Amino acid sequence: MKPVRFLHKVRRTFVAMFWGWVAFMAGYAILAGLDRLLNPRPTAWCDHLTIWLFFGVYSVPVILTAWLLILLPVDCLVPESSWLRKPSVAALLGLLIGILPFTLLGTWNSMNSFESWWHEVIRCLNDKGTWLYLGGAGITGLTAALHIVLKHPRQPGSTG
Repeated sequence: MKPVRFLHKVRRTFVAMFWGWVAFMAGYAILAGLDRLLNPRPTAWCDHLTIWLFFGVYSVPVILTAWLLILLPVDCLVPESSWLRKPSVAALLGLLIGILPFTLLGTWNSMNSFESWWHEVIRCLNDKGTWLYLGGAGITGLTAALHIVLKHPRQPGSTG
């Protein structure tokens, strides 16, 4: 088997991250719709649509940064034949690596000791808004990782 070229990895990781972003935005729309149905408020649907569109545009730079700093380097460093490219392993790692940056950024000020950091993590997890970011980041990472391993399965015995 011949090694996978760099430009192919750039394209496949970009497409995978795009589908991760689509899954994130679809999940956000579903959650907003359920919230609207379960908690009726006197706001119009156009308000929810505006927020959804704003959130979609706002998340694009974050998604592109995650693609360039996380997904592309990981795809370039992990060999095509690695056990890390098994769908179950890739999905779990995509979920965890998607959540990790938001966890670290959200609790950065309390990293002077493990106990204070852990208490800040627990405090953040009690905030409803945190779950939107963590869930969205996890869904994006999970979907992107699964897209890569399912569309481009492991190549036993290959290099690069």
